[in-house]
Amino acid sequence: MSRVAKKPVDLGKVELNVQSESVTVK
Repeated sequence: MSRVAKKPVDLGKVELNVQSESVTVK
């Protein structure tokens, strides 16, 4: 979470990662 606060761009990357993981889980 600290990284996200440091770089807003990370937030977008994190969301993409979460979505990718969600799809894999499904």
